[in-house]
Amino acid sequence: MAKRSDYISWDEYFMGVAILAAQRSKDPNTQVGACIVSNDNKILSIGYNGMPLNCSDDDFTGNAIQQMIINTFILYIANSMPYLIIGAVL
Repeated sequence: MAKRSDYISWDEYFMGVAILAAQRSKDPNTQVGACIVSNDNKILSIGYNGMPLNCSDDDFTGNAIQQMIINTFILYIANSMPYLIIGAVL
């Protein structure tokens, strides 16, 4: 039996992982996901943009999120990259 030839590339696979991770973001305007990958195609860490660790986002839902985006929400939303780096180190 021959090996399948219609499988996705590593780049497509890792982009799919990043897109899936982005769906965890609760920011309605920017949903960013990312993954750090080693040279031998191993995922080292996955992250997405959201509130900093140990900060609850339960109070920031619906209209409250929209209002906070206008005011200060963007100051509290962390980029996905620090989460990736922290996750890779731990």
